[in-house]
Amino acid sequence: MIGTMTKFLSNSSRENCICEMTQSNTLISAINYFSQNQTCQLFFSNNNSMIIEYQVNSTLIFINQSIISIQTNTPPSTICVTNNSATLYNNQFIYSPATQVYAAGMLNNTFGIYKAYGYQNVTTTAIWRANQIHNSSVECFLNIQTDRNLVVYTTNLAVMWAASVPNSGSGNPFCLEMLDSGNLIWIARNTTIIWQTNTVQTG
Repeated sequence: MIGTMTKFLSNSSRENCICEMTQSNTLISAINYFSQNQTCQLFFSNNNSMIIEYQVNSTLIFINQSIISIQTNTPPSTICVTNNSATLYNNQFIYSPATQVYAAGMLNNTFGIYKAYGYQNVTTTAIWRANQIHNSSVECFLNIQTDRNLVVYTTNLAVMWAASVPNSGSGNPFCLEMLDSGNLIWIARNTTIIWQTNTVQTG
């Protein structure tokens, strides 16, 4: 990562990591939280852009960064937003972390959860699709918003689907997380589930 690590925390929950961020006296540019070994890295940068490399089971939260370039060897399972929204375009996904058998994102202009055979090998078999009001020929993207809503827009910004859970943005950061169970959850800072697909797979 281009930037200076200002703090490293071990045996830390993601919530404690975020708490450390909000109480810091310095400008924190990014957090990298590793769920596998429960470690937290807080970074500071004077640059307007950052380069981040994903590690296994890590969650990245970006603050006030206008340009972010991500290099990934293992696919992300979570996207978090604080001050800036995030976007998933066609063929962009987050994956269930352990085996990457489920991928949530945009396929053929439709937001859904699709079965996968690992990273970048997503099939058209869906276990859930958003009830969008258009055919798949209309180009769409998913916007993960700081007002707490999830919205599928066309490139002309017509709303094709929304989770319909916005608020003023209080309770951020908000995280969209693909679970190994097959469920996709949208959670607030205190880990309260705001919205979910209710697609836990039993077999």
